[in-house]
Amino acid sequence: MQALCKRTKSEAVPRKELAPLASKDVLGCRNPVALDQILVSDDLAPKVREARKISIGFYGRSLGPTETKPDPLLAVSDHCPSVVTLSL
Repeated sequence: MQALCKRTKSEAVPRKELAPLASKDVLGCRNPVALDQILVSDDLAPKVREARKISIGFYGRSLGPTETKPDPLLAVSDHCPSVVTLSL
């Protein structure tokens, strides 16, 4: 999965190939890449140590009601949050 994530940073990967990233065991979000961006200034760019997506796992899924669970479970989001680590 890391190789696929890295690939998405340098090329437009077809949506069908991104499906493994949406698995609850990986990132868990329906839109795992290309939705959110983090921008930093030229002055701040050298201080960026890491930029990554945070997995939302099971919470990225919506589930309809069932007989045993009449209330639907709504996903917390359809995309994974992005986080950047800076050295200040």
